[in-house]
Amino acid sequence: MWVSGFPDRNCFVGRFTRGTRSPWGIGPGALAMPDIRQLNDLQGNLDIMAEVRARPPALVPVDGVEGVPDFRADGLTWIKDPARKPEFLQGLGDYATGVDRVKARQMQVENFFFVDMFTMFASLQKNSRMTELEVDARLDEKMVLFSPSFARQLNEFINPAIHWAFRSALRNNLLPPVPADAGVLDAAGQTVTIPEPKVSHHSRIALGLKRIH
Repeated sequence: MWVSGFPDRNCFVGRFTRGTRSPWGIGPGALAMPDIRQLNDLQGNLDIMAEVRARPPALVPVDGVEGVPDFRADGLTWIKDPARKPEFLQGLGDYATGVDRVKARQMQVENFFFVDMFTMFASLQKNSRMTELEVDARLDEKMVLFSPSFARQLNEFINPAIHWAFRSALRNNLLPPVPADAGVLDAAGQTVTIPEPKVSHHSRIALGLKRIH
């Protein structure tokens, strides 16, 4: 007899965060989207400014009617002053200020994705003068903000996926024989069952989260 379905749920979705009254998850990209859009706009303005500085517009004398100012790259603005010589327009926009704003927005977007925390391990390893207590203090400071998202990933995605892989391998005889002392008798003392294994994480992030809780 053919029976449809699966013995276990084999689809797992972790949520980065969620709304207070909604079960749907929200990723860091959605939270950072306003800053990402503004960053794209700022970067586009910098590209235009760089092009204008590389190929500046010019004022060109003419005997006839003056033209509309054209501040685009290679733009020509006709001025009614034949005595003047053609000249390039300089100082259009403050490029340094634009770069500073781009860097500020980039840092804001990186904060949504906790980039500084993931790169902190490499930077701390290079700084051999820091003590272990100083390293732990800096790590704990970052972990406080990252802890809710990482814990949700463990509970909703990583741990359920590991449990499913274990059960699937056990059902298909892909694991060595279970030790006798690993089985647990049921309440009636007749059936031996294999308890669900406990997952233990030992990455630097997981160990850091255990320390602050």
